[in-house]
Amino acid sequence: MTGAFHPRVWAARASGIFSSRPRTRRLLLILFAVGALLRFVSLRWDEGHHLHPDERFISMVEEKLSMPDRLSDYFDSSRSSLDPYNRGYGSFVYGTLPVLIAKAVGRVFGL
Repeated sequence: MTGAFHPRVWAARASGIFSSRPRTRRLLLILFAVGALLRFVSLRWDEGHHLHPDERFISMVEEKLSMPDRLSDYFDSSRSSLDPYNRGYGSFVYGTLPVLIAKAVGRVFGL
């Protein structure tokens, strides 16, 4: 490799940018601030339509889940009404804890 993309050239340039801890911390703080600004300042990128496929799929799964009648049903994964596999979804690669928390909070607040 030659030119600007050579690993040694890139390392030399990167070490100049990140040459001191205070400077690196300032750059990271700026990066996080811009990220937070884009994420949290009243921007509704999808206008509430869940356009991202993951969000839409998780919302669909969460709608079909229901709280089990008995605690023993919760611990029986073959019958649990909180198990996505028992609600017609043969593949659910996400963790269930956030979905269960959202379901419980929604039930408490009537959402």
